[in-house]
Amino acid sequence: MSNLIIRPAVFADIAAIARIHCQCWKETYAGLIDQSYLDSLSPARTQARMESETSRHFLVAELDGEIVGFAIPICSRDQDASPTTGEIQAIYLLQRCQHQGIGRALMEESLKELLRMGMDEVTLWVLDTNCKAIRFYQKCGFAADGGIKSDTIRNFTINALRMRTSLSA
Repeated sequence: MSNLIIRPAVFADIAAIARIHCQCWKETYAGLIDQSYLDSLSPARTQARMESETSRHFLVAELDGEIVGFAIPICSRDQDASPTTGEIQAIYLLQRCQHQGIGRALMEESLKELLRMGMDEVTLWVLDTNCKAIRFYQKCGFAADGGIKSDTIRNFTINALRMRTSLSA
């Protein structure tokens, strides 16, 4: 593999993270959610929102000096979570960089970060029709735990399922 670095993001990375976020949504969710919503995504608006949310901790995957993916490991936002449950709020990798071990490296570093934060288990939410992502998460040790939530985006309902893994050895 080329020169891969997984590192904490700095403020100057937010423009690249916003661009990747929008591009990944368009690549990943085409045919799975409303196309007009995907067409309306704006890296500039996403960047402005991310810049205002400075408490988030992003990890970035940098390949040969270019940011190609990111993850957001946080304390779980779920109401039924214990205080030691972490969450992968987001993990995105450009399609052209998939199947090279980069996503796995980004996930592994996210899990290490959650361990450093004192978490003993981790959840994430995934679109229930995103079979490719579900398979990736299963390979990383996650399994569906029965949690389901629905959201509406421009009169289009999406369903997400919760997956979970333990961080204990």
